[in-house]
Amino acid sequence: MPSPQVLRLMTSLRDKLPRLADLDAAAADVKEELLGLMGTWSSQLDAALDEAKQLVSREYEFVLLRRYSIKTPRKEWYTGPKIGDRQWPSLKSYLVDTKGWDEITTVASIDASSSEVVSLLDDPRLERFLCRGLVVGYVQSGKTANMTAVIAKAVDSGYNFVVVLAGVTDKLRQQTQRRIEKDLVQRQPSAWKRLTTERLDGEFQTPAQGHLEALNKVQLAVMKKNVAPLQRLLECITETPAAEMSRIRLLLIDDECDQAGVNAATSDAYMTGINERLRLILKRAPTISYVGYTATPFANILINPYAEQTQILDDLYPKDFITALPYPEGYFGTRSIFGLPPQDPANPRSDEEGLSMLRDVPDTDEALLQPASRKNQAGFEPRRSCISSAHVQPAALEARLASI
Repeated sequence: MPSPQVLRLMTSLRDKLPRLADLDAAAADVKEELLGLMGTWSSQLDAALDEAKQLVSREYEFVLLRRYSIKTPRKEWYTGPKIGDRQWPSLKSYLVDTKGWDEITTVASIDASSSEVVSLLDDPRLERFLCRGLVVGYVQSGKTANMTAVIAKAVDSGYNFVVVLAGVTDKLRQQTQRRIEKDLVQRQPSAWKRLTTERLDGEFQTPAQGHLEALNKVQLAVMKKNVAPLQRLLECITETPAAEMSRIRLLLIDDECDQAGVNAATSDAYMTGINERLRLILKRAPTISYVGYTATPFANILINPYAEQTQILDDLYPKDFITALPYPEGYFGTRSIFGLPPQDPANPRSDEEGLSMLRDVPDTDEALLQPASRKNQAGFEPRRSCISSAHVQPAALEARLASI
């Protein structure tokens, strides 16, 4: 276990790394800062700083194991965060220090799963690429946190234009814009250019120049999955000069991708408005990775990868990868209620059993707990006088009433 002094120096190095070139520069900055405070330096401090540098360096050295994914064979290019990254270290510090998330469990899980997703994207150093994938999570289980971490690491790796499709309503778009700005943009504000805002009228609009442009900042657009904004984005991509478009590396994240984006037309020969525009965006952008996020994957997985229209326009079938986010620690979902199929039905383990959710209500109590008919519903309230019933203990009745 490192000494408290080394641990403090490690924290200082992590804080400085996102805005400095490398670990040596961060260590020099830490030393200069401490010299200004203490007015002196010692060989012991040198040794402690060297140890802190080695330990921080090891945090960036790991081999990525794909535990939750299936993918098509492609060249490996990403093995996790590296020294010099800015977005992910800033986000990680924010999650731990400001939000108070547990670094050993919650943040470590987000770190590992987001690295797995980024490794499944196409390498942004390629001159042309088209990647389509799917991330499956549990309902209300931290998909947005994983999505934000994926954006951070993708940007650190070279993606410079991020589009997030945030549902079909203004409220959802505003909520997602607010979350991404707070978690990412505000951590490194000089590195981002927002093309949308959280205002009601802050939806994506055609830029003054009429097309997209490559900047020395990461461009962010959080959009509704509606025809009009998608059409504007499509026209911007179409009108962007090839030389300019070749410098853009586009990450398109489709949150709740099973909603509205899947082709619901009566035949493969026809396309709904939203589905058609998404497919055209993927066709016309020369360098793009599309990642759908969902807790209900069946619609996307069951898209016909060999539909008639695929001869001229690929659909949104996740041809390159499907990955499942790990079951979150402490998560309460269907597994908690119903349990898991026991490996040995004759001797089920305690961790395979669901919660005891059923309560027997004696016939004598039924009239006190629900109205006799629909016309008696108005003004009816469960009566607690049955607490005195000899066959029901008060604690048991209270639990029964609370469960109704």
